[in-house]
Amino acid sequence: MSLRNVLKSLNTENYPIEEDFVHSFLNLPNQLDPQCPQGNVEKLLYRSSTPRCEEQRPTHLANKELIRFYNNNRYYLFGTPAEFDVYSMQALTNYYVKKGGFLQMANPDFARLVLLEASATPLEKYHLVKEEDLLSEVNRAYLTGGATFEGFLAAFARLLVLPKALPIPMVAPGRSYVKVANKEGQIDNLFTATQTNAVQTFVATKTAGEAEEQMHKILNLAVDFYKELGVHFQIIY
Repeated sequence: MSLRNVLKSLNTENYPIEEDFVHSFLNLPNQLDPQCPQGNVEKLLYRSSTPRCEEQRPTHLANKELIRFYNNNRYYLFGTPAEFDVYSMQALTNYYVKKGGFLQMANPDFARLVLLEASATPLEKYHLVKEEDLLSEVNRAYLTGGATFEGFLAAFARLLVLPKALPIPMVAPGRSYVKVANKEGQIDNLFTATQTNAVQTFVATKTAGEAEEQMHKILNLAVDFYKELGVHFQIIY
């Protein structure tokens, strides 16, 4: 009991030091990849040759027997759409594991504030988790989902990786919770929903050159997978 109290006291004393270090660390420059688009401009990388359906179809929200949509935060899928939502995520994960040699991960659905700031994630993108008795604002938690970039950062924040073990390609299926800003006149639908099933890749490398190679590998795997699905799709930066 005495040792536990001493440890608790040390943690309390260390929090101010940790906060000072974190904010100093976040002031370090973060250089973006040259291929990142400037502003809100989207750069098209690939568009499939599958023609679009020209026939006028009703919105997916009209299928009441398959989709029960209440708002961006609550909806339910039934029958075939529900099965496709789960099985397509599992199929893509297995594709990366078997075809690309990726390691499947299970990431937490929550990320701490320090990780979101380190990755330059806008805080309004995720939901803040209400917690009591927080000792430090650095430890505030946000609901992100396990299939997000921030979910992988938690695994590597305090992990020592030997250079000879790199590169390490990983993939994580799970949920993604992202708040979408409502545009004027826009009707809430599945494309604006806060939560969805998703698959996220993450690769740790030693050099920028290796990172570039891994990026092309990820893109090629994604293109090949969606080609096999036979649906119209495009990939953009």
